[in-house]
Amino acid sequence: MANIQIVLVVCILTVINGKTEKESPFENIVNRTKRVPLFYLIKEITDYSQPKCKKPGIKRCWSIEVNMEQLESLRDGDLTRVIYFAPVFLRLSGEPKIVDERAKTYKFSVENDYEESISHEQATLTLKKFSSDDRDVSAKGVIHDGKKTYYIESCGKGCNLIYW
Repeated sequence: MANIQIVLVVCILTVINGKTEKESPFENIVNRTKRVPLFYLIKEITDYSQPKCKKPGIKRCWSIEVNMEQLESLRDGDLTRVIYFAPVFLRLSGEPKIVDERAKTYKFSVENDYEESISHEQATLTLKKFSSDDRDVSAKGVIHDGKKTYYIESCGKGCNLIYW
């Protein structure tokens, strides 16, 4: 009798779980390189050593590295993840605009994959390279995904932050 009850509970939970699972259009991306994040999280800043992390309302702040290989491989319409754990994606909207000899501005549509809905926002990201070293990049931008706003700011030559 106890075995029958356990099997019945497992069956009910399986049915409930099957009905609540949501299929994500982002998880079916054929080209796995597009799942690679645009920013690598280097270190969470919890000691407020960066003044920008001290702003009122900031919940989390990370030092980041721009994945220049991923960014430069994107073509109009390509999709990339912002950071590895957030369900937020950027779709490149056109070719980057050259600001000066070292800086480019990229325009993206922002797509999230939260349970409730998928929103479509716009984001602009400006990057300035100081040398041929891909880590020597300054980034600035704002990404709003319908729920959170992610701020990307330079904290000096080759130093960048993402906070929300």
